Amino acid sequence: MTAIRPAGCSVFLVEDEVMIRMMVADMLEELGHSVAAEAGEIGEASSSLNRPNSTSRSSTSTSTAR
Repeated sequence: MTAIRPAGCSVFLVEDEVMIRMMVADMLEELGHSVAAEAGEIGEASSSLNRPNSTSRSSTSTSTAR
């Protein structure tokens, strides 16, 4: 059986551990996906969804600017 691999997807990555978030972001990009935004906690992710232009990566203290 052959797995169908979707074309590159855009991902909103939420992870509280900075090093893990960076590693997952790198893996996603290596797999052909793009990380549209990152957040360090669910509250930050939720509030950024309610802001205009929330698809850009955040550089707040709990997010990783890449």
